[in-house]
Amino acid sequence: MTRLLRKPLAIFVIAFIVYIVLSMAEKGEATFSTVKETLLHESAHVALYVAIGAFMIALIAEALGEHLVPVVEHSLHEFSTLMAGKVSEGIRAGFGSLGTALSSSLGQQFAQTWEQVKKTADDPNEPPEEKEIARLLLSDAKEDLEHAASILARPVGVKNYIRTIKNYTTLAYKFWSIQVLGRAIEIAETGLKLATAKDIPPAVAANKQDLADVESALKSSLAYYYADTGKAEYEEAARQYAKESFASPSYEPEKLDTQGFVLIVYGKNKAEILSGLKMCRDAWDRGLPIESYHRHFERAYERLKAIT
Repeated sequence: MTRLLRKPLAIFVIAFIVYIVLSMAEKGEATFSTVKETLLHESAHVALYVAIGAFMIALIAEALGEHLVPVVEHSLHEFSTLMAGKVSEGIRAGFGSLGTALSSSLGQQFAQTWEQVKKTADDPNEPPEEKEIARLLLSDAKEDLEHAASILARPVGVKNYIRTIKNYTTLAYKFWSIQVLGRAIEIAETGLKLATAKDIPPAVAANKQDLADVESALKSSLAYYYADTGKAEYEEAARQYAKESFASPSYEPEKLDTQGFVLIVYGKNKAEILSGLKMCRDAWDRGLPIESYHRHFERAYERLKAIT
C-alpha cells in the first residue's frame, strides 16, 4: 500500500485500466481481447491521459510532501476503528480497540483470557462482583479500570484467591494496552505480592501448579513492563523475572519473546542486544505475530544506533 502510494504513475495507470474494464463490463464487452484492442486503439489518448493524471497526482504529492502516505494510512486506520466500534456495543467497545496491543507478545498471552472474561460477564451464574469486574475489564476507559482495581483491593477470600490474582494480571495488561504503563506496573506488582505471600491460605497453597502458573505469568508481564519503560532502575528485576518465568514448566513463546525484549532494552553490548533480537525472532517463528517482532526489531535498531 505504502509503496504504491509513492508511485503516482502506477496509481493512475491502474485506475485508468480499471475504468476501461468497468466501462466495457457495463456494456457486456469486457473480454481480454476487447480490452487489449481498446487500449491499443486508444494508445495516444491513453498516453496523454496517463501523463496528465500522473503529473497532477505528483503535484498533489509534492504539495503535501511526505505527509501524503501518513494521511491516507491514518484515514484508513480511523475508518477501520470506526467500523469496529459500530460492531461493538456499550462498554464492549473497549474490547474491539485492542487490536494493536493484541499484536504484541503480551497480547498473544492474553488472547484466550478475553474470551473467558466475556463469558464471565455474560454468565448469569457468576457472582455479581465477578461479573462486574469482567464487565469493567472489557472497557478501555481508565475510570472503569480504576473501578476494577478498587474492587480487587477488597479482602480476598480463599475461593477467589487464584482468580483474583489472574484478574490483577489481566487488569495490568489493560492499563498497559491504553499506555498507562506506571499503573500497569503497580497493578502487576500487587498481584505478584498476592501470589508470593507467605500467609497464603493452606487451601490455596495446596494448588501449587495454579499458583506457579499465575506467578510465572505475572513475572513475565512485569519483566516486559519494566523493560518497556527503559528505566535503569528496573533492569535487575526485569532480567530476574524474565529468566525465572522462562524457566518455569509452562513454557510459551511469549516468555521467550519477553526475555529477548529485556535483553534488547538492557543489553550492555551489541552481542547481547542481538541475542535478544534472535530470541524475539525465534518467538515469531514459533507463532507470535510479526507485529510483535517488528516492534522489538525497531527497539533493537535504536539501541544498536545508541551504542555504536
